[in-house]
Amino acid sequence: MTAIDSHTGFILRQFSPNRAKILISIKNCLKNTLLVVFKSYGAIMFITFIELSGGLILIDVPNPILIAMIIAAFDILPLFGTGGIMVPWVILISLSEAMEGRWGCLYSMYCNGS
Repeated sequence: MTAIDSHTGFILRQFSPNRAKILISIKNCLKNTLLVVFKSYGAIMFITFIELSGGLILIDVPNPILIAMIIAAFDILPLFGTGGIMVPWVILISLSEAMEGRWGCLYSMYCNGS
């Protein structure tokens, strides 16, 4: 018997059998829900990575794969998203007057849904 099993058993013994079944059901439901959420986030990150890496390769950005991975990981943050990196990047490119990069970044951001 592992330490986790003994702790779980101790906690479950503190409740009536009906309550223990409810707690086990809640635990299983929560575990399955979190698994689905992480799979969904993984799929979203993968799709974002593919779109961004393709766009960044097309506009000849150095290290497009690494940049796409960083932006895809940043995209998962609820408050920021892809626009949290792409919008300031477009602004900086606009200030440097690199037209090709500006339109490429805008297109990549538009296609990604930011």
